[in-house]
Amino acid sequence: MSPHVRAHAQRLANPFRQLQRTLDVRIRVVANLAREPWNVEVDAQELHTALLNLGLNVRDAMRNGGNIVMSTRNVPSGDLIAARTDLPSAEYFEISVSDNGTGMGPDVSVRAFDPFFTTTKPVGEGSGLGLSQVYGFARQSGGTAVIESEAGNGTTVRILLPRARLAPEASGARETPGGAVSPQPV
Repeated sequence: MSPHVRAHAQRLANPFRQLQRTLDVRIRVVANLAREPWNVEVDAQELHTALLNLGLNVRDAMRNGGNIVMSTRNVPSGDLIAARTDLPSAEYFEISVSDNGTGMGPDVSVRAFDPFFTTTKPVGEGSGLGLSQVYGFARQSGGTAVIESEAGNGTTVRILLPRARLAPEASGARETPGGAVSPQPV
């Protein structure tokens, strides 16, 4: 991974805008993004891949259409979501992807991040690597991913990433067109 301080979290919706073009017309993508999002230090390409994997998983869970809602928010220290994880008490930036698709029972959701386990396809169809990539990305970035799901009522996957205190402007860095920040040339 090549982590960089990432600014302008509104650009996180780009993978879903791309995905929208490939979705059934009965599936609507809605973005609910934080107005003043905190910076995070992530590998921009890995984040993009994680969001695409979530979008594809959601698409497969909504064969009859529905809504995909991508939300972002700043998570203050002591927030109940972060407190339910093994993460240290700190400030995080949350990216959540929710759907009103088929959902998962507890026997499936408990294994959803396991490599090669498929949540939406029969055995032998699909790689079972999409959600495990999401979890691996979150952990390698110093955060985590959690699933909330109920059979028949949809699923929410939350990615919690540590807040980056170093602002792009203060780091001697410049923003690249993709929104990642790279060091200024010497």
